[in-house]
Amino acid sequence: MIHEFHNAVRQSVESEKKRSTISKRIVLYSIGEDELLDHGLVSLRLYNTRKYHDVVRICCGKSFAHEALPVGMFYFPSVSEILRLKKLHLD
Repeated sequence: MIHEFHNAVRQSVESEKKRSTISKRIVLYSIGEDELLDHGLVSLRLYNTRKYHDVVRICCGKSFAHEALPVGMFYFPSVSEILRLKKLHLD
């Protein structure tokens, strides 16, 4: 079930990136040097909570929590999109 959610997050971001205009479903965020080893810090700055650290990891192309995040610009789903996907795949 959690794998289905992670796959849905990845597919949602990829499909929104392919559109010519960026919708309200995704957010562009730049990961800095201070955030490389702390996925929760990126989640805190994006979503005001650390509980979406797994979404941050998936959107950065990392599979495991111990892997450092790459520096650069990445697209992340909005909070409403995360909640929609959670309801669809985890409830």
